Amino acid sequence: MELIKKFTNEQYLSALSSWDWLPLSGKSPFLANAFGDLFLEAKDGIYFLDKVDGTLEKISINKPELQKLLNTADGQERFLWLTVVKAVDSTGLIPGINEVYDFIINPVLGGEIDLPNINTTDFEVATNIAGQIHSQIKDLPEGTPINNITIDDLE
Repeated sequence: MELIKKFTNEQYLSALSSWDWLPLSGKSPFLANAFGDLFLEAKDGIYFLDKVDGTLEKISINKPELQKLLNTADGQERFLWLTVVKAVDSTGLIPGINEVYDFIINPVLGGEIDLPNINTTDFEVATNIAGQIHSQIKDLPEGTPINNITIDDLE
């Protein structure tokens, strides 16, 4: 079971190209979880980019503090999706080297966080598409029906 994934700087940059509506300047990605959520390092601490919620939040002041956080049961559930990853792994669905788990229908569009809605997808594609979706819906009031989204090719 792989809870942490590492990618190249080029892969991180490509994956994050659609997240430019968030304050990412000065933040460098260095780890991803099995679902492609990202940990980013900045001068003032470590940030977590949550692909499901479309949020960026500071979660620790440095990497040692992050390690302590990820060594807790709460940290493993919140930031590494431990229970979900275990369940998906038990089905035999394992991401390839450049892949992460992803939702067939994004939860923000009504997809369930449930095994039948999880597949593997290329990390760059999954993260970029999630950023595009969140960019298009971020200013909509909660509960707004979403009838259409546009997904651009990776550049």
